[in-house]
Amino acid sequence: MFTTYKVSKVIYDRVSINAVSINNILCNSEEIQNGLETQNYHVEAAVDRMMANYVNQVDHSDEAGVAIYDKHGRQRVMYNPGNLPNFAESARDLMEKYAQLNTISWQENYAIPNKAFGFVKNIHNETIGYVVTGYSDDIINKSTIDSVLFLLLTNFLGLTIGILGAIFLAGRIKRVLFGYEPEEIARLLQERNIILNSVREGIININDQGIITVVNSEAKLLLKQADISDTDDLCGKSALDVLKHVPLRDIIKEGRSFADASIKFGNTVFVMTAVPLLGLDGGEKILGAVITFRKKSVVEEMANQLTGFKNYATALRAQTHEFMNKMHVIMGLIDMKAYDELKNYTKEIAYNRQSEVSYIVTRLKDITLSGFILGKISRSRELDIDFSLSDESELHGELDVPSVHDIVLIVGNLIENAFDALKNFDGERIVNLSIFLLF
Repeated sequence: MFTTYKVSKVIYDRVSINAVSINNILCNSEEIQNGLETQNYHVEAAVDRMMANYVNQVDHSDEAGVAIYDKHGRQRVMYNPGNLPNFAESARDLMEKYAQLNTISWQENYAIPNKAFGFVKNIHNETIGYVVTGYSDDIINKSTIDSVLFLLLTNFLGLTIGILGAIFLAGRIKRVLFGYEPEEIARLLQERNIILNSVREGIININDQGIITVVNSEAKLLLKQADISDTDDLCGKSALDVLKHVPLRDIIKEGRSFADASIKFGNTVFVMTAVPLLGLDGGEKILGAVITFRKKSVVEEMANQLTGFKNYATALRAQTHEFMNKMHVIMGLIDMKAYDELKNYTKEIAYNRQSEVSYIVTRLKDITLSGFILGKISRSRELDIDFSLSDESELHGELDVPSVHDIVLIVGNLIENAFDALKNFDGERIVNLSIFLLF
């Protein structure tokens, strides 16, 4: 009912506007004005035919009717191609009703049902004729019915398509959710939250836009211990702002992953693993990333120390081996009672050793690191490798225990890698080490 009322009102407005527009065109036409000027004083049939032809050119419709009268109220043109019922009578009634007013407002003209009335004036603004245009009620009713039926048909089609689309969409959503019902999804979500919060590792999930979506309680606690503020409101924040030292762009954009990397959050170092999340179909689309991390524990510190001790042991073993070789030479010289050669040999050993120790210690003030380098020099002799500390190396002070262990671990790995690379090399085998302390 509402649609019918609205459509009929719109059609009525359009019909009224069309009637007024055609009326205005005819009233302001020079052809009609000149024709009425002539007919008011001397009636000619040819002039009436000329005005009728002009009306036909302007109207171009089988629905609208047009009646033109001269200033004496005589009908000059009756254009009614659609055979509008009683149009001639209603047009004359309008002419007789408004002719004496000499003017009509737009609102009054618009209020005339299905018709419009206009005055034809000459250059002196004198009324020389009248024009009536109109449509029949049948046209409005037919247009209203056609429009309403069309709207009902389109609504029915839209409703049908909507129902089919809803069924299709519901099935697709069901497949995406692996056939779970809402209650099952809620239960799984609750179980997931319980599992995440029971893990003794910090877990952070980010989406493909780098926004944090999941944070478990352990992650909040660890980040809080690292003096990161607002750990209770991390969800929705940009991970780039919170995890500033994590290469998130490489993980999300390029699909890279890394494991057991040392990353610093705030003022605390964590061991972190980050892997990208791929789509359900196993394709290359990256949905985000999962980051797990934990604070370096006492066990990890001990493991690092043990690794450093392993390097110490290797260096000591090399020194011990070299020492035993020299002791065998000394024992042989003693057995042969070659005391002069023994004296010269021991002096040479003492001099060489003192020179090495003095060279290393003057450049590296840390005793632990100096002893470690001396052990590597002994090992290099076993491997027939020329190993030396560069003259530019310098370390002007003792290091704290964690730092010296880390340096020993790093330097030991570098030296051993270099030794391994030269073991089977037939040419000149030289390894040079430089150590600088940068601030």
